[in-house]
Amino acid sequence: MALPHNRPPVPAARFPPCNAMITGMDIAWAAGFLEGEGCFFAKDIGVFAAQVQREPLERLQKMLGGNIRPRPAPDNFPNGQPQNYWSIHGTRAAGAMMMLWSLMSPRRQGQIEEALAIWKSRHKRGGPKTSHGLRYCIRGHDQDVVGRTIKGCRQCVSDRGREEMRRYRAEKKEDKGG
Repeated sequence: MALPHNRPPVPAARFPPCNAMITGMDIAWAAGFLEGEGCFFAKDIGVFAAQVQREPLERLQKMLGGNIRPRPAPDNFPNGQPQNYWSIHGTRAAGAMMMLWSLMSPRRQGQIEEALAIWKSRHKRGGPKTSHGLRYCIRGHDQDVVGRTIKGCRQCVSDRGREEMRRYRAEKKEDKGG
């Protein structure tokens, strides 16, 4: 069975559930591990960590869910080793960030706050679901209606069209004047 986007369905085993009971010590361990080895993304909300050893990432996966993927050694490091990458995205990442925030350094707290602010502004409850399920486009415009042929929100498309017309008129004016 093919999905509308012509990709095969994702097997359930790829996304293991995080149904383990999490203790305070587990949360503290995860906060310390991600403080040193983690990365918090704001644009497409997510949490990411890379390690040569797979065990710490498996522990994170049991607590928070997500995926672990192997990556070959980087070519630009002569003694580099293959690494494993763990990541979570979306609502699950937002929940993990909120859970870990109080245990993180001020620098990491700032990164988490920035990511959560962007995530919250895009996912307001009760608003219409539009392009890719987002309430606001990346520039913060309200996406009230998005047509099938339009790439982006109507405001961004309108702004792009006006800018293109300004450039066209300026080029035309230079050609006539020169």
